[in-house]
Amino acid sequence: MRGKRIFMVIVIAAAFSMMGLTTAAPAKEKAKSAKAEKSTSIEKSISGAGEAVQQAIRGKININQADLNMLTKLKGIGPDRAKAILDYRTKVGSFKKVEDLMKVKGIGKGLFEKIKPFISVK
Repeated sequence: MRGKRIFMVIVIAAAFSMMGLTTAAPAKEKAKSAKAEKSTSIEKSISGAGEAVQQAIRGKININQADLNMLTKLKGIGPDRAKAILDYRTKVGSFKKVEDLMKVKGIGKGLFEKIKPFISVK
């Protein structure tokens, strides 16, 4: 009896295969659909956030728009340095290029090079 069942399963699988049907196809489509929904959900969340938050989500922090909390997310930037950045922005205005960040007291070339990949001015 067991041999007949195995044979039937093989026959049914072959028939599905000849018709272009597989049991895996619906699962793959369902996974693709779920992935697309997740991606769309993330995109909607990003589009509803402010520009500075959007850039942070994408991996860069806009040093012209970031608040103290956001600036402290950068490695090596604690509350004191973040406040110095904010004070500089208030006093001098927006940074024209990321390299201008080195004009802020407490931010030297070494620290700047470490955080450069994670910051932007746009």
